[in-house]
Amino acid sequence: MSVTIDTPVGLFDCDLLLGGSPGLEGKTSPDELRARLDSAGIGGGLVSSMRALLFDLTGGNDEVCALAEAYPECYPAGVLDLRDPVGAAAEIERLAENGVKAFRITPDAQRVPPTAPSLHYLASVLAERGLVALVEGDLRTLWQPFVGRDAKVVFLDARVDDLGDLLLLCRDEPGFHASTRMLTGVETLEKAVYRLGAERLLFGSAGPLYEVAPTALRLHCSGLGSSEVELIASENARRLLRP
Repeated sequence: MSVTIDTPVGLFDCDLLLGGSPGLEGKTSPDELRARLDSAGIGGGLVSSMRALLFDLTGGNDEVCALAEAYPECYPAGVLDLRDPVGAAAEIERLAENGVKAFRITPDAQRVPPTAPSLHYLASVLAERGLVALVEGDLRTLWQPFVGRDAKVVFLDARVDDLGDLLLLCRDEPGFHASTRMLTGVETLEKAVYRLGAERLLFGSAGPLYEVAPTALRLHCSGLGSSEVELIASENARRLLRP
């Protein structure tokens, strides 16, 4: 599976979820996911499985790989279980051999602290292979396992209040990036570009668990220049996923 991003509408979402969560309505099938992306003008993106996050790691990861066969514009992002570092390393090996280039890390959901040896170990495995880590949670504590490794990281929950800390990290870590999902407030996206540069931001929505359209609209209606919008919309993702 080769990754060549070609988004006809110019938006590639780094943070998509297939399936659903107990207690939440609207479990998303592959066809429903594609329809929701179309309605928001999103051409494709990195998709992780809620099934893998909640109860069936291998089956869920295989589910998003199968999705990519049906919808080539949707690229699988494997989920890792930090509580089983040896098994997670084997899952990285298995999926990477099939062309998967991004892996979702969820320390808070799995109740794994940033200081856990498993997190540092898997950060090193991903970095050594040149794979992208999609990291959920507070970047102010989750940055430590990835520094000094030339790691490719997208912090999915970066907020405007985190920009100062992220700026300091980005000075020494060219592979550190942030998703735009939490940057939908007034001028927050513009502030992020001013502080970090457009080359450090990837469009992300956490859809369809969250509404996709407002995040897309916020980018299109921003005061950013067209070249900055292109970088955030898809070009930065294309660069990160390049072999």
